[in-house]
Amino acid sequence: MHRPAKTRPKSNLTLEDYVLLGRPDEVSTSEIQKVYRELTLKRCTLPIIQLALSGLKADLLPEYAGESYDEEATEERAFRCILLLFKCALACSTNPQLQADAKDPVIAAADGVCGWINYSMTTRGLQIYHSDGEDIRNLQEAAFHQCNTIRAILGIHPSIVEAFLETRDFLPVVYWMWTMMDPKA
Repeated sequence: MHRPAKTRPKSNLTLEDYVLLGRPDEVSTSEIQKVYRELTLKRCTLPIIQLALSGLKADLLPEYAGESYDEEATEERAFRCILLLFKCALACSTNPQLQADAKDPVIAAADGVCGWINYSMTTRGLQIYHSDGEDIRNLQEAAFHQCNTIRAILGIHPSIVEAFLETRDFLPVVYWMWTMMDPKA
């Protein structure tokens, strides 16, 4: 599998051009972060959604969440793409055409989206829990943010719920969020 580039060669192509040409892996993590920061709900497009999904491919995931993962650039890109997908999902809620256009690409990427969210929650959650001076409230806050992300993505179209339920990572994500949100967990 081709790994995403850390930087993109100089070109006259726009970020959307790279996506439309089937080359979203050439868009760097810093460029994805910039898109996220500057994106308004009215300016979200299908190529931006496809860009977000490009960093959430299932075949880029480590075998299991506890695995030592030396592809830091891939991991950071995936985390940025989760944030971008969240913002895109919010944009879909205000734009019926974008919502219809986003349905099939999100369904096709369900394994990767759920896998990376599970990986993010497990690895980042453990980092929060084991860091000095942090407590369970930080885990609950992280779970709350992931709940909002999942809810927004599922809100794009009802058939996305079905696709997510068919993945191996969705139910562990729901369980993790549920137990972290319960103060007695």
